[in-house]
Amino acid sequence: MEALFIIMFEFIYELIDVMFQSLNSSGLIKFTGIYIFIQLIIFISFLGYTCYKILFVEVIHMKVVWPELQTITSRSENVLAHLHSIFEKLSDRSKYKQQWKRYYERASQKEIDEKIRVEPYLGEEVLLHHCGYRSVMDMMSGVCVSIGVLGTFIGLSVGLADLNAENSDQIRTGISGLISGMRIAFYTSVVGVILSLLWLVYDRIISGRLEKEIDRHAEKLD
Repeated sequence: MEALFIIMFEFIYELIDVMFQSLNSSGLIKFTGIYIFIQLIIFISFLGYTCYKILFVEVIHMKVVWPELQTITSRSENVLAHLHSIFEKLSDRSKYKQQWKRYYERASQKEIDEKIRVEPYLGEEVLLHHCGYRSVMDMMSGVCVSIGVLGTFIGLSVGLADLNAENSDQIRTGISGLISGMRIAFYTSVVGVILSLLWLVYDRIISGRLEKEIDRHAEKLD
C-alpha cells in the first residue's frame, strides 16, 4: 500500500512538472494572455447568467403579476385559488413561482384551524435568497480572487521550473525565468481583485433593483 502511494505521488509530481515545463516553453507572455482571457470569460459568463435570471426572469415576472395582486384583498373570496391562478401564468423557470408552489402545496394540505405562515415561503429574505440567486452572487467575488491567486502560484511554479542551484549560469537563467513568472503572478492577481470589486458593485446594483420588487410583493402577500 505504501509503495503504491509513493508511485502515485511520483507520477503526479512528474505530471505537474511536465505541465509547468510545457507552459514555460510555450511562452509566459502567451500563457498570461490566455489565463487572463479565461478569467474574463468566467466573469462575463456568470455576469450574463445572473443578469438574465434576476432581471429578465424574476423582476419581469414580478412586474407582470403585480397589477393583478393589487386587486386582491384579505376580504376577497377564495384568495388562495385566485392567487394560484395568477402565479400559474408565470414560467416554471421563475424561482418566485417555485416558492409560491411550495406555499400553495402546504396551504392546500393544512388542517381547518391550522394557520400557515407565509414568511418561510414568500418572506423578503427568502425571496431575496432564491430570486436573487444569492448562492451564486455571494460565491463569485471569492471565485474571482481565487482564480487570480491560482495564477499567482502557477506563475511562480513556472518560474521556478528552470531554477537549478547546482550551476551558477542556470541560477541566473532560472532567476530570469522566475521574474518573468512573477509577472503572471501579479497580473492575474490584479485582474482577479479588479473583477472581484466589479462583481461587488454589480451585485449591489442588481440586488437593489430586485429588492424594490420583493419589498412590495412580500408586503402584499403577507
